[in-house]
Amino acid sequence: MGNDLIMSEEEIKNIDWDKLTDGISHDESVMAMFDIVTGLVSDVIDEWMNTTVYARPPEGPDDQFECSDGPFDGAQEINLGHIAALPILNMIAEVLSEAGVDPEDIAPAIIHSRKDLFLGMVGAMMVEGIMIAHAPAWRDKMDAAVKGIREIPDDWFGPHGSGLNI
Repeated sequence: MGNDLIMSEEEIKNIDWDKLTDGISHDESVMAMFDIVTGLVSDVIDEWMNTTVYARPPEGPDDQFECSDGPFDGAQEINLGHIAALPILNMIAEVLSEAGVDPEDIAPAIIHSRKDLFLGMVGAMMVEGIMIAHAPAWRDKMDAAVKGIREIPDDWFGPHGSGLNI
């Protein structure tokens, strides 16, 4: 999904935008900066989505979805991206059910063969959300909305500090 810029955090902090955009027009410079930043955000999202966790889905309506950064009884090794895609897969199953198609009639191989499509869609939506959150018309609103987020204890954010408190 990302541009595979594979830069260290230190390299990212030390980007010399003037040097990178020397000799091109202002409009081209701004577009290049946007593309680079979007690629870097996409790389971070790719890394997050590929982070391994261990999860056990609920077995009944009263059970909780369990997720951890280490193995536990009954858990499957899975990536965070797969967990993030679950709401989309559940919505597809709901739509099929409402249309009279039993989701059980759809071969798991059909869904599995489109796994990269689902994961790419989830990742792209996450990147777009981040880029929109930093757009001039939205950044102040987003800053106000997330005020205090850094005060929440790290262990609340789930496995690997992943943001999945489930």
